Amino acid sequence: MNQPVGILYATAGGRYPFMAGVADALEAHLATLGYSVAFRIGASGGSIVASMKASGVNFLDWLSEAATPTNMKAVKIGGTRSLHNIKTYIQGRGFIDSNDLVDLLQRTLPDSPNIQPCYSVSWCVSSEQPVVFRLTPENRASRVAASCALPVGLTSVKIRNGDLESRIQRQLKLEEDPDGFSAFRDGGLCPGFPLDLVEGIKHIPVVVVTIDIRDPGTKEKPISIFQSLLARQVRVKILDNLNEIRSRRSLSVLCVPAPSYINSKFSARFDITEAEGRSMYDTGHTLARTHLFLHPIYLPIAVEVPTPEPIAVEVPAEAGSEQCVQ
Repeated sequence: MNQPVGILYATAGGRYPFMAGVADALEAHLATLGYSVAFRIGASGGSIVASMKASGVNFLDWLSEAATPTNMKAVKIGGTRSLHNIKTYIQGRGFIDSNDLVDLLQRTLPDSPNIQPCYSVSWCVSSEQPVVFRLTPENRASRVAASCALPVGLTSVKIRNGDLESRIQRQLKLEEDPDGFSAFRDGGLCPGFPLDLVEGIKHIPVVVVTIDIRDPGTKEKPISIFQSLLARQVRVKILDNLNEIRSRRSLSVLCVPAPSYINSKFSARFDITEAEGRSMYDTGHTLARTHLFLHPIYLPIAVEVPTPEPIAVEVPAEAGSEQCVQ
């Protein structure tokens, strides 16, 4: 069988290892049912997961390299980094410099000459519009960081207008200012997922993956003042928009709620250890497999059909010319 399906990974914040476990369980399950993934979309922490799946990156292998003390120091909030966090916040309205996240992703993600169709959702602060970036080997790190730039947590990601895809330049009306810069923040700020900006196919089924049944990041006694401020910014909009999306296309939902201890500790924390990441991954994988066994997701019966061109947007031809600054 070759029934194409799209997957949309919703916001995850610092719980992206849990989402990665859910993703591996889901995609293995879909393969046994005769579905092939035609494209992936991600927002916030979900964009990290989507990009890795599209690039053929084994999450646990990546975690072993990424979750070292040296790498995690760049995305730590509080503790010995408190003074640095405050300075960064004063300069860029975020405790973590988003360029540090871009550098971390560039260092740790293996080269991928080919990326299956994959997109990251971000909110353009400059134009107050949602955008959907098509990921390429050249832009993957900066575009994923732009989707993860949670207000207060990270500084916005600024990208030169001339380095944006021409469709995004047209959408944001930036053609006459190629040397200017636009600022982008967390895709979770978008009012729902702008599927109409992503793909031109109307009949391919889409599975939305969410790990929330309520706003995450809330706790009677926040772990720190930093996390208290961050928790106010963490909002889950996707569940409020499912009915509207359903009215336009075939849509299924896989909701595997993260346990409360993961929500309270990791939704607004990014400097995880390898052991913490593996524990979250294993929990997500186990809960997703159990959920799929007990509550199968609804999808059209798989039939042998050709996989259509999943998008309708051009992939930028230029490589290595983009600029990303704080």
